[in-house]
Amino acid sequence: MGSSDDIEVPARIGRYRIERRLGVGGMAEVFLARSRGASGIEKRLVLKRILPSFASSPRFNAMFVDEAKVAMSLNHPNVVQVYAFEEERRQLLLAMEFVDGIDLAALLAARGSEAHRLPPGLAAWIALELAKGLDYAHRRRDPSGEPLEIVHRDISPQNVLLGREGTVKVADFGIAKARLVADDTGTIKGKFAYMSPEQARGETVDRRSDVYSLGILLTEMLLGRSRYQGLKGLEVLERVRRGERVLPRSLDPSLPEALDAIVARATVSAPEGRYASARDFAQDLEAYLHGLERRWGSGDLEAALEGALPRPSLGSFPRGTPGSQAEATRAGVTSGERRERRGVVALEGLPRTGVLGSRARAVLEDIAFKADAVVRFRDDEGGPRFQMLFGLGRASVTDPLKALAAATDCLDALRGLSVDRGEAVEASGGGGRGVVSTVRDGRGRLLRWVPVDAVLGVSAALAQAGAPGEVLAAGEVHRLARRDYAFAPAREVNVPRAAGATTRSIAAWPLTRALRGHEKVAEGDRGAVVGRDIERARLETLYAEVRETGRAQFVTVVGELGAGKTVLVEAALEGRVPPAHVLRAECTFGARDVPFEAVTELLRSGLGGRDAPETLQAKLRSAA
Repeated sequence: MGSSDDIEVPARIGRYRIERRLGVGGMAEVFLARSRGASGIEKRLVLKRILPSFASSPRFNAMFVDEAKVAMSLNHPNVVQVYAFEEERRQLLLAMEFVDGIDLAALLAARGSEAHRLPPGLAAWIALELAKGLDYAHRRRDPSGEPLEIVHRDISPQNVLLGREGTVKVADFGIAKARLVADDTGTIKGKFAYMSPEQARGETVDRRSDVYSLGILLTEMLLGRSRYQGLKGLEVLERVRRGERVLPRSLDPSLPEALDAIVARATVSAPEGRYASARDFAQDLEAYLHGLERRWGSGDLEAALEGALPRPSLGSFPRGTPGSQAEATRAGVTSGERRERRGVVALEGLPRTGVLGSRARAVLEDIAFKADAVVRFRDDEGGPRFQMLFGLGRASVTDPLKALAAATDCLDALRGLSVDRGEAVEASGGGGRGVVSTVRDGRGRLLRWVPVDAVLGVSAALAQAGAPGEVLAAGEVHRLARRDYAFAPAREVNVPRAAGATTRSIAAWPLTRALRGHEKVAEGDRGAVVGRDIERARLETLYAEVRETGRAQFVTVVGELGAGKTVLVEAALEGRVPPAHVLRAECTFGARDVPFEAVTELLRSGLGGRDAPETLQAKLRSAA
């Protein structure tokens, strides 16, 4: 990225406060920004935005959307987290994790000469961490269980971020190939020196191409220089296409034979001769590291970064959790604060094997931040567990969907952390709806909360009743999510009552998978309008009367959440001429307790969605 000091930096972009511009690339600019999560805690992050000159280009927008599709699905400590993908004033934004450190290219350059190259043990450990992140991405499945078939295609020193605290992360899935994005077979994308031969020839690639690139990275870390030193452009490309390679010990016989053998297997010209997966690559690296007299790890990388990072740390905002329930109960409402009740969805996660270490907690916190949820961890007589609350920021009927998506992401992320443990890390989860009492300051920021009913106890009981790898949904969560998720038949679970030590029996539905697009349509149609001929005919008659008389009419459609009211209205108005446009205002959960919230939602729906308040005001003034 080039220098951008002479370009004016905006104070805000949408809901993000901009600190400074980090750089400008060929098609996008990157900012250091701040954003506030549901708990009110601010997080420093990186905001990527397409340059205005390319904002109207369908090609560049499509590339940006492809990057978001891939990156948003990944939750692993060795992969840079992407929190949000949104549109602000017709410009696409990507909000990503801020890594306080440098990339691998900068570290290798800072080491200077071959005499100051990385120790072989540290190079192997960095490669091992990268292999873990890549293996997770390669094995990632979508919510319906289908493999995403992700291939990064640009594993290079510039896309390896090294954090000041000794973390290693794969960055930039901007040209990644996956089942859910278009693949330009025959088009060469990436950096020539790190491509596999098949990628350099424009052929179809799979995960073994990333394995090859990782082998090249390990080679350069061991040698302290590029394997094609002095060559550029097409000269490099032609050598890569022919499968020419340089093994570390051919240039430095003092390097470990075991690492030379690992590089040799990873960089075989024909894909079928390489490691079949990044996990196989990682296992050989682990075997080498375990055989050494000393242990290499994050502390060694942290020390190596000290010389390359003399500047003071930019730091990061603390990861926040709400105050304890006891504190919230005791605390009163001081001047300038306000108390309100808020309907929420609670998700409880209970690890069945292992513990929630710092790496696992960091990933779970990122998942919660991405889903606009509040997360907290606790250890009690039932063992370590985590809780997430959805709806504390802005309650919505989509909260059950976000909770179930987060639940599957959490379980999948915990499994992804098991590569270096040698065993599968499984957890069970439970989700239910309830009410909490919140206290906010004068600016609406959440200060503390406390449950009003047994919502936390219900979700905990469901998690306890679930089998490893299983998520149980209580009745209302199931009803609101059944058009997007498939469930197994319900079973009875004993959960606590709102008060006292007694229990009650409720039905709980085990989540199986997300429904695919065609299945959602079928599920949405099935039963929603069956037996409702009278209601549908009444809506059709009202529409005809409005069209003929030109006078507005009002009708109320009443029913339980998830009963199919929206489907009924849309079915009655389908195919009308002129076409009818349905404005939807959610008047549920906490919204019904906020004055004029439904009116505000109705205006938002009519004005085009989730624009910033100042943008909505401008639209209202122009429409007046």
